[in-house]
Amino acid sequence: MLEEFADALWGLEVGEISAPVKVGEDYHLIHLLAIQATEVEPFEVHAAELAEELTAARRGEARRQALAQAEATVGAVFHPQALAPDAPADALLYRVRERIKSGGDVGRWRENLSLEEIERYNDAESRQRYFREEYERELLVEYARLVGLDKRPGLVVRRRALRQLRLAEAFMAPLIEARAAAAPAPEGTLRNHHEEHRGSFITPLKVGLEQIHVSWSGLSGDSEEVRIAAAAERAGQITAKLAEGAAPRDFSETAGVVVSRRPLQEFDQLPAILRELLSPDLQYSPLPVLEAAPGALYGPVRAGEYFLIVRLAEVQPARAMDFEECRAAVEADYRRSLEPALLKYELDARLSAAGFRFLVPLPGPA
Repeated sequence: MLEEFADALWGLEVGEISAPVKVGEDYHLIHLLAIQATEVEPFEVHAAELAEELTAARRGEARRQALAQAEATVGAVFHPQALAPDAPADALLYRVRERIKSGGDVGRWRENLSLEEIERYNDAESRQRYFREEYERELLVEYARLVGLDKRPGLVVRRRALRQLRLAEAFMAPLIEARAAAAPAPEGTLRNHHEEHRGSFITPLKVGLEQIHVSWSGLSGDSEEVRIAAAAERAGQITAKLAEGAAPRDFSETAGVVVSRRPLQEFDQLPAILRELLSPDLQYSPLPVLEAAPGALYGPVRAGEYFLIVRLAEVQPARAMDFEECRAAVEADYRRSLEPALLKYELDARLSAAGFRFLVPLPGPA
């Protein structure tokens, strides 16, 4: 799944499911976009096939050929940046990427700026505004490309090294914190969960009818890649032990592991709220993505021919509801459409009152 802060940094395209897949020593984020219900295979199968194809290939031309072969065999659609990761969309976006790769070093940041830009963005507040504006622009450019690609069902693969996402947090953390402070916190939400575990590698694991978060906050290693690999390996070990009957709390004392149980009671509010606002006479495509407060679980929900990602605030175990049952209820409600008069204000207000809010702007009528 995505790192805890990655969705706040890059955003989630509408109707998308994302997961990191290890390819050799690299990590790729693989995105499912608007897959037709009749053509959907288990996401893990797609991910495993892609990882196997790409790992077997060398870099350069062989890797590009493997990507093309994967597109033919598993129905993938590849983002152009995945085929040519070093080819900038334009000089400005390339310079933004290079500054992010620098890990926030001000000296290197200045080297990439003109004298005019240095004068314009010389203080911390201006730099934050600059990076926010350029990232918004970059996301819009990338989303525009995806709009042209998602006409056919399948996958979009973009290279997003987890290390690069961590380095980018040096600039984006203040913005993320400001957004978290502004978001309404439902009763029982751990508002500071994101700040406490900033930079951790977060792994959601399913345990029976519940999900837990495992935060790898104290892993040691010579490099970020080593720590990520260690986290992935340990996640597999914990998953196996949980399957054998171990309790999540058994791992709480393990070095570098923080296990937090997150039952899903808050999710049961969503179907009733949406039911009041649904109209069977209108069709919208794609469906909106909902987000709850930082530190929440998230889960993919099939809505007709689409997927959406719903983030779930932390809730009390006494009111926990079976996750699959909740998911089915939401899917049933989302087979209908949202009334346009309520899209901008009433829907957003009612969802916010329940601890949810939209991650991306609501789409207009198809």
